[in-house]
Amino acid sequence: MASRDLALRSDAFAGPAAVERGLVEMCRRGDAEAFARLVSLHESMVYNLSARLLGDGEEAKDLSQDVFLQVYRTLARFEGRSSSRRGSIASWSTRRATASGGGGAGGASAPAR
Repeated sequence: MASRDLALRSDAFAGPAAVERGLVEMCRRGDAEAFARLVSLHESMVYNLSARLLGDGEEAKDLSQDVFLQVYRTLARFEGRSSSRRGSIASWSTRRATASGGGGAGGASAPAR
């Protein structure tokens, strides 16, 4: 049995953080399916945060795609040191969405008063 198959089958026995670490390692080795699984684990959280920040569903979809593109591009530098209950990719993605959508570079700015 390939190590990838073993990692996918052991999900039921591992905690979320262990599953995520395994998926991150598989992504680093070029496994596109592992990245798709990471996205599916966190996409609703990233989208919901983006929608709250931007107030527009279509803009939230665009921002969510941008966030996961940034995650993919910088996965080699990811250290996984977050103490977040939701998992370190979740907190990393949340920071990226907040920075991009909450008035950071390229994001929406606060309305003028």
